[in-house]
Amino acid sequence: MIAVTGHYMSYTFFAVIVRDVVGVRGPGIAWLLATYGIAGLLAIPLVARPMDQWPRAATISCMAALYMTFLVLTALALHRLPPTATALIGIIAIALWGGSANAVSPMLQSAAMRAGANDPDGASGLYMAAFQIGIMAGSFAGGLFYEHGMLMMLAASATLIGVGAAGMAIERQLFDVPTADRP
Repeated sequence: MIAVTGHYMSYTFFAVIVRDVVGVRGPGIAWLLATYGIAGLLAIPLVARPMDQWPRAATISCMAALYMTFLVLTALALHRLPPTATALIGIIAIALWGGSANAVSPMLQSAAMRAGANDPDGASGLYMAAFQIGIMAGSFAGGLFYEHGMLMMLAASATLIGVGAAGMAIERQLFDVPTADRP
């Protein structure tokens, strides 16, 4: 839920980020949102097999990519580059954001369902409820941080996503499937 909150702090202001950080305006914002979605559609089948074979490594890799994306967007908000370079780097970052954010969500839901193998519907429902709380908290917190500036909001997003990724990396049993003899 920490990473979801971090993600939605910024996703709430997607159009503002594209306009003010990446430098794309007008209809280009819609094209970048489409790029975000297409990247997500392409990423999900690319990570499906690694998720089945190496769920921990696949999920942490996607979280690391999401974290790096927000570091790049934060750096673009902090440092002014030539407009063409900013747009190119920003477009790549938006595509990576879409791919990693959209791939990690089903990975985490699968992990929740495997962990709750005795009640996968309940585990899935709990995951979805936590995800919705993360969306709400992220949107709310994003608004509060945005009042202090784009840089503050992007840095806060990066921080929460990094904390979420670190927590997943530290927790060794997060992706284990419980066995009948182990609760």
